[in-house]
Amino acid sequence: MDDDCVPDARWVEVASRAHAEATGPLLIGGRVLALPAVGDRTVPLAERTSEQRLDLARNALPWHVGTGGNFSVTRAAFLQVGGNDENLGTGTPGRAGNDLDLFRRLMRAGVQARYEPDLLVQHERSTKAEFRSRCYTYGFGIGVCITSWLVSGDKLGWRALVAWLVMRARMLIRRPRTAGDELRVLIGTAQGLWHGGSVGHRKASNGLGR
Repeated sequence: MDDDCVPDARWVEVASRAHAEATGPLLIGGRVLALPAVGDRTVPLAERTSEQRLDLARNALPWHVGTGGNFSVTRAAFLQVGGNDENLGTGTPGRAGNDLDLFRRLMRAGVQARYEPDLLVQHERSTKAEFRSRCYTYGFGIGVCITSWLVSGDKLGWRALVAWLVMRARMLIRRPRTAGDELRVLIGTAQGLWHGGSVGHRKASNGLGR
C-alpha cells in the first residue's frame, strides 16, 4: 500500500485468508476510501468504493483490479514477472502507471485476479493544487503503459486505450465543472503515449512484455 494510506484493522486477515483459499497465485485489489479532510487537504484521491466482489478474467482491464495503493500479490508470481517496471512510477520517466502495468503482466501470466471489497485502506486527501498536478501525471502514466503494452505485443493495449478515452469522456459529461482537470488527464495521456514507445522497447528486450 502507499505510505499515505491507513489499512483497515482486518487488512492482513483478509489478504491472508484470500491467499490461503486460492488454488494458485493470486492478485487482490480492494477498496480505497478517503480519510477525513485536514486543513486544505480536502480532495479525495484514487477512490475505489464498490462493495461488489469480482473475480476477473485474464483479459480484464487492469484498473478493474484496483490501485497500487491497496493490493496484495503472491510473492513468487511478483518475482516471476519481473516485479515493478523501474521505468514507471513516481520519480521515473514514466511518472506513474507502475501498478497497472504490474497488474497487467501478472494477469497475462495467468495469475488469478480479484477485486475484494473487504481489503480496505483509507487514503489521505490532497490539496486542490496537488490534485491538478496529479491529473497530468496520472494521464501520462496511463499513456506510457498503453503504448508500452502495444510495443511489447499485448493487443489489450488497443482495448485499454478505447476504454480509457470513453471513461474520461463519461466523467467529463457527468462532471462538466472538472473539465480543466480532465483536459490535464488527456494531455498527459497523449504525451505519455508518445513517451511509451521507448519504455515498451526496453520491456520487450528485457522479457517483461511476455
